Amino acid sequence: MAPNGQVISFEPAPETRGMLQETLAANPLRNIRVEAKAVGEKSGTMDLFIGSHHHQSSFDPVWAGSGGTATRISVPVTSLDEYWATLETTHFVQFIKMDIEGGGVFALKGAKAIFEKHRPLAIVESHSPDEDRAISNVLMDHAYLGFRVDNRTWVSKPEATHPEPQGVWGTILLVPKEKRGLLPW
Repeated sequence: MAPNGQVISFEPAPETRGMLQETLAANPLRNIRVEAKAVGEKSGTMDLFIGSHHHQSSFDPVWAGSGGTATRISVPVTSLDEYWATLETTHFVQFIKMDIEGGGVFALKGAKAIFEKHRPLAIVESHSPDEDRAISNVLMDHAYLGFRVDNRTWVSKPEATHPEPQGVWGTILLVPKEKRGLLPW
């Protein structure tokens, strides 16, 4: 996991957060902090739509459930840049995992300083053309490479998105260009 570091998990959906906290309480993991917030472009509040299954919770009501089956709640939001700036730490961000059901559109915009200053590896699961574009923007704006986990290939056209086979789509590992040589593939 991160034996010498800290894992910070953002989970705004109350039921999912409860399951996460129960799991953590049942295991000897003491370096994990759970934040009852969503991650977005900036701090504030947003409507979160809770679907019938935990993987359906989203800022997008269509993603959460068609036909009005989603429940709307207001949740606090922070950006990764703002959150990290408030911590009193000398540690730096080494890895980001983002699978937030379309919310990467907002969250990636709120992590610009982290991508520039800390140069973490990141894995982002894209769920939509808008999320593909947000990932593409990180690759191009911050000198990152993309490795598509789904078919184990490097993104050769970072400016393009789905349906371009060589573009950004699916689950992408974002790698700072200067760290490319550290990876075995």
